[in-house]
Amino acid sequence: MPLGNGDLGVNVWVEKSSSVVILLSKTDAWGEMGSLLKLGQIRIRFAHDAFAATRRFTQRTDLRSGAICIDSVRPDNAVRLRLWADANKPVLWAEIEADKDVEATVELELWRNATASKPVCDETLWNLELYSFPQNQESEPFSRLPDHIVPDEPDRLTWYHRNEESIFDLTLRHQKLDELIGTMPDPLKRRTFGGCVVGDGMVRSGPRALRSRKPFRRLVFGVHVLTALTPDAGSWIEQLRNQISATTCASAADREREREQAWTAHEAWWREFWQRSWIIVRGDDDAERITRCYALQRYLFACGGRGNAPAKFNGSIFNVEGENRYGKFESADYRCWGAMYWLQNTRFLYWPLLACGDFEMMRPLFKMVMEALPLLRHRVRAYFNHGGAILPECMYFWGLYPNASYGREYPGKPRGEVENRYFRNHFEGSLELAVMMVEYFRYTTDKSFLADTLLLFASEVLTFYFEHFPRDEHGRLLLSHINAMESFFDVTNPAQDIAGLAALLDGLLAIEHENASAQRPLWQELRAMVPPIPVTGTGADRKIPVAQVMHDQTPYNVEVPELWTVFPFRAFGVGKDELELARNTYRHRRIRKHECWHHDDLIAAYLGMAEDAGRMLSERFDPDVHTEPAHFPVFWKSQNDWCPDMDHGGVGMLTLQSMLLQSLSDKLVLMPAWPRRWNAHFRLHAPDGIALEGQVQNGDVHWLRCDPAKRRGDVEIAQERPEPTRDAQRSRVLMRP
Repeated sequence: MPLGNGDLGVNVWVEKSSSVVILLSKTDAWGEMGSLLKLGQIRIRFAHDAFAATRRFTQRTDLRSGAICIDSVRPDNAVRLRLWADANKPVLWAEIEADKDVEATVELELWRNATASKPVCDETLWNLELYSFPQNQESEPFSRLPDHIVPDEPDRLTWYHRNEESIFDLTLRHQKLDELIGTMPDPLKRRTFGGCVVGDGMVRSGPRALRSRKPFRRLVFGVHVLTALTPDAGSWIEQLRNQISATTCASAADREREREQAWTAHEAWWREFWQRSWIIVRGDDDAERITRCYALQRYLFACGGRGNAPAKFNGSIFNVEGENRYGKFESADYRCWGAMYWLQNTRFLYWPLLACGDFEMMRPLFKMVMEALPLLRHRVRAYFNHGGAILPECMYFWGLYPNASYGREYPGKPRGEVENRYFRNHFEGSLELAVMMVEYFRYTTDKSFLADTLLLFASEVLTFYFEHFPRDEHGRLLLSHINAMESFFDVTNPAQDIAGLAALLDGLLAIEHENASAQRPLWQELRAMVPPIPVTGTGADRKIPVAQVMHDQTPYNVEVPELWTVFPFRAFGVGKDELELARNTYRHRRIRKHECWHHDDLIAAYLGMAEDAGRMLSERFDPDVHTEPAHFPVFWKSQNDWCPDMDHGGVGMLTLQSMLLQSLSDKLVLMPAWPRRWNAHFRLHAPDGIALEGQVQNGDVHWLRCDPAKRRGDVEIAQERPEPTRDAQRSRVLMRP
């Protein structure tokens, strides 16, 4: 079961060997080779068989309070545990109670013990985990360094991992950015992360263990965690001790009172979180399952989405040890597709947060982008000799390509040419992130975000596009020799980039704020230079093509780039022109999938195809199909990525939201793709600080509350009508408020 406070993550399970196992993770525990590592593993081992021959055993996640409760009742005793990661402080609390005296030890389990492990260029790590240096790259071999345990601490157990080396400078050198070495801070070197176990009545019983000083009926200990860049290990240890002292009173009575206050504040955080937003669907077994999975997926993101780094699509911070796709057993540090952020995947973790109102969980993503912006800007100037900035589709958190994608050097290779053609001219992700920032501002109206983030990043992306590409005979932008996602490598005027430019500029032009007014004339000029989205065919064959010109017709991957015009760029859909054109494009799509990041169900929702969207969402949110062998219902097994597959759940959340509520430029559309067989009670957020709460019953809005009430007139309720397609039996169109 997962647990977390947004930055500190925990996997908890119970073994019949009378042990409770706690796997610890943190969002910013980046190792020397750029991988996101675990902190370690804690085992609570009871002296008696606490979990054998029990009359009753339960282990449950209490969503309301963000805690895991474990009860074991035996004929001779009963043991109860409550584990909770403080929502407001970097500490995990373990509270153990028993009806009769028990004894226990707390053991630290580490697997990074050797002085050196496989070098960074190891084939397995390169291909699947680190996705880093080419096999034959000649460079000093970096190795994963061991963890350290602090000795001579009689009443606590402290350990850490410290990056004395780093691949950062080597990566700059490999990607022909030598001039930046020494001028930019290394985000890995001297990064130290780990924790400390300390509790009343506990003493050191070995190099990696604490034990209860005497038999007890109540025992409480905390696992305090810290990540910091420090000049030496001693500075990190001192910083951690100060952190513990700042949250721990001197006397035992005061510590207990302080912990009760922390629990009250912790419960308050989770209470506000659940009251902020919800969707409860009723009507049949599918509806019940969708409700459960939606809530659990939101909980999972709350547990790992408020840290110093964005959440990872391939497991978040809850991946565990297991076999890779080749059957090789890997430690919990492993995750397929590795350390990098892949924008096409990462986006689906963040789009659903808007309607949830979970805005604080979006900030780590924007923070990462803005911290990487100086390097991104410099790289564009060095590689292309013009201005602007662009994010790689696949990137380390500091903004560089994985070295395996950048590729090998050869005589005559242009500076900065990326060997991996899937990424070489794949630029759409930067447009989508800029559009997401526009939406974030629409929802929050955060003026400081507008000035410090949105306008800066959007300006760099637009500068890149309009300086990188030539003009056609009409003076419009000519997007030549560019990717259509990862599926087509050499096209002209791809539909998704055109739609992205239009969506970004239209969004910027709609902003009425003094910080935006000075740039409005430029945006208007650029908007006039965006070419139209291509359309081919007539009648029943009329559809949106991948691009205006396809220089290479070979599909190299399984995206449907032309449907990016529906989502995320919203050029077509319910309440917009040419809805039938978009539906026809959907019917003729090359790939038909709705698992992992494949999102036919989401596209169907935006096209008002209620039955299609509902059917595919029901299939997506079927744990019996998608979670084996995991037990937790939203630990989605790896379809394309790694378990838990966060893309899979994120698309499901966004699909359900979009079936119920969609935001247009001037109105909110309620029930644009809602099946009549489902009822719902919901609270969702919308632009301009609007929150809608209501109940849908038998295809009608039973009641609706709008906050603020004066914006109720902006809500339009969709009306059902027959839809002339084979893919769905009905859709919805707008009617008066």
